[in-house]
Amino acid sequence: MKKLLLLVMSLCAAAVLLPARADAPEKVVLTSKDLYTDSLAVSDADFTAWLYGLLNTGEPCAALPYVGYEYRLVFSPGGADEAIYTVQDTYGDDGACVIRPGGERCILSQDTAKMLRELCLGKAIFAIPDAHRDLLAGYGWTATFRHPCMPTALPAQLAISRGDMSSLYFTYAEVFLRDGGYDITPWLGQAVVPYVYALHERVHPSVWEPDTTDTSAETVCAVVLECQGEVIGAYIVQAFGNGEHMLSIDGKAPGQLLEGMSIREFLLSRLVLTEEDHRLAALPKEEIARLFGETRSTALMDIQTLLRQAQDVYSSVLYAPAGLALHDTGANVVSVEDFPVEDDDGVCLVRWKDGTSYFPHMILESPQTGWKIISYFNTMW
Repeated sequence: MKKLLLLVMSLCAAAVLLPARADAPEKVVLTSKDLYTDSLAVSDADFTAWLYGLLNTGEPCAALPYVGYEYRLVFSPGGADEAIYTVQDTYGDDGACVIRPGGERCILSQDTAKMLRELCLGKAIFAIPDAHRDLLAGYGWTATFRHPCMPTALPAQLAISRGDMSSLYFTYAEVFLRDGGYDITPWLGQAVVPYVYALHERVHPSVWEPDTTDTSAETVCAVVLECQGEVIGAYIVQAFGNGEHMLSIDGKAPGQLLEGMSIREFLLSRLVLTEEDHRLAALPKEEIARLFGETRSTALMDIQTLLRQAQDVYSSVLYAPAGLALHDTGANVVSVEDFPVEDDDGVCLVRWKDGTSYFPHMILESPQTGWKIISYFNTMW
């Protein structure tokens, strides 16, 4: 009964975002001259209606300061004549926009623009197994297409190490798997195949809860895990960039499942401390900043920051190796000093031998683990 109600709620919400089926286009042709790829023609009705709905939400906006990629989408035929949309993307912090058939220029989520780029590059599979489609539909989720994703391995145990991204990612994901009724412990240490599906439904970006009526909501993906041909788990993730943004298959957010703990507190409760961790915990923040400038070691990074950096399902891997890339290696640091900032005692000024100054931002993670790096930039902003 619960699954049926969720499905009905999903269909009602979908009606808010999508045009009526009678008026929805039946086909879309996607072209990008910037990527030098062949045009992509898609006749999948669910996907076409979903994409059409995304392009017809968003507030009016000014022209972009520059255009990195441009996409042309031709929808046909549906209940109207051929409709041509142009998507422009800065591929940076200045955002993306869509120019609709009438010439109106509107804000577009960069998630959508990045998805179009992946489609042009051939990274989309429209054949979805009925078992997977039905599984997701039973909880109110609608799969639109599948992202290719490489097999990975479950960790040997559900305990976190800063140097093992599999242990960090799956120990956290297990919370959401368990709430969905899945037990992955019999499969620990084995290879799994992640089936990653772009979903029609979206999630509110502030509270990270399902919200298909908010046009600013984030695009999300479902992950269906298989081992030896058997489905062993399913959960929901943000499509881009933040590994801590997960939901259980029935839509429960971290705040509902972590039993009053923050995400950082939960991760630290599962962290296996080593002698090296105890040694680093005794060091002042200035020494942590110096060591990170020399080594880039993940042992010096905040555990929640490592998790946040892990998620990037559009790169064909379920989780990405974490770390902060700096432009050089070797003996870089000349001096380190505290850098006073109002209401923030975790900033240092680090001077490198090449004349560059960095402003690492740190957090006193816990009494047991000491100061850890959150960011390491050569500006304060």
